[in-house]
Amino acid sequence: MKVVGWILLGILLLLLLLWIALKVPAVQNLVAQKLAKSLSKQLETEVHVGKVSFSLFKSVEVQEFEGHDQAGDTLLTVGSLDIDIASFDYWNRAIALQDIVLEDVHFHMQEGEVENNFNFLFDFFSGDGPDTSASTWQLDLNKLKITQSHLSYDNVVEGSKMDLYLGSFIAYVDALDLSEKLLQLRQAAISESDLGFVRRESLSEGSIAENSTAQGFNFPNIGWKIDVHQLVLEDNGLSIDNEDIVRREKYLDYQHLDLDDMGLFVEDIQFYPEYISADITSGQLRDQSGFEVKGFSTQLFLNTDTLALRDLDLNTTHSNLQAGIFFDFASVDRLFNWGEATQLYLALSNGSVHTEDLNHLWPGFNELPNVNSDLNASILMRGALSGSKIDAFKSELTFGNSLNPGQR
Repeated sequence: MKVVGWILLGILLLLLLLWIALKVPAVQNLVAQKLAKSLSKQLETEVHVGKVSFSLFKSVEVQEFEGHDQAGDTLLTVGSLDIDIASFDYWNRAIALQDIVLEDVHFHMQEGEVENNFNFLFDFFSGDGPDTSASTWQLDLNKLKITQSHLSYDNVVEGSKMDLYLGSFIAYVDALDLSEKLLQLRQAAISESDLGFVRRESLSEGSIAENSTAQGFNFPNIGWKIDVHQLVLEDNGLSIDNEDIVRREKYLDYQHLDLDDMGLFVEDIQFYPEYISADITSGQLRDQSGFEVKGFSTQLFLNTDTLALRDLDLNTTHSNLQAGIFFDFASVDRLFNWGEATQLYLALSNGSVHTEDLNHLWPGFNELPNVNSDLNASILMRGALSGSKIDAFKSELTFGNSLNPGQR
């Protein structure tokens, strides 16, 4: 019995020494370097960690993390990462995280002719990678916060690029399943951020001219099912820049949008591989052309060949529209490069459009026959408009008496 007692005492002392050692910063960094080396081997790439400190099963702080893709290029860098652990169950391979706070993150995704540079990460953490021994953990997360970060997606084949600069992003998570690629957010907020899309000459530009199904701006299918119950955007910007088309400075240029002071309140977002839908209950924005929307609401739906804005209620300083707008197109790229492959149907239940707004929205409106270039009035409209070219639209619109007969 004495021998057994001494053995147990020795084990307890070793565990105590190990626990004390793990509180020493030098030991913590040594453990972190070992883990980074092991992760590099499993991911078949390079992972580097600067400084690490942790309280066992309670919290982790990481500074200067860097990970490469499997081609050796930098994929992810993190200035600082703080993790607050709620619970840790080794035997059931389950970990619950209370908070994750990320700062100064740079994530550079690239889509090539054959494959992209980031799927191997999702495969690894979902248990589909080449070594699944350490990747079958169940992960739960309550709150995620990201500040001062940059995410980019560059499709070199299709000639499109997306850049997202996050000033502040906060999300409260209901469900996260890496293996099923499922994310459900109870609430999310984005502020002081900018999202930009650039369209440029692509490797498949020749085929785009011949094949109406080729795309420059792809439908944004990332392979995940994302549900957001409530999203709030404050003081954000959005830009769309088609480098193949000359910018029109005086008009709202759909090929070169530059929106700022954008705020939205959105509910019931579904960002699925097959479609995107959302209920925009309120919003505001201002374009560099001077066109400004004071408030709008709509039910949005987008898939690979349809964009619908149902129950649209839009208000500017001078105008108000209640309408439904529907686009049918061969591809998302054809929506941005409006041509015969894009069909518009506008159902206007009620509308009062001021000529000042028409001058922003309709290039050459003042040059139309029987339109007085000095006209400064609201036009009452109701009815439908459909077609693929502005000069060949089928119009069933009726106009109110804000214009005299010679000006209609």
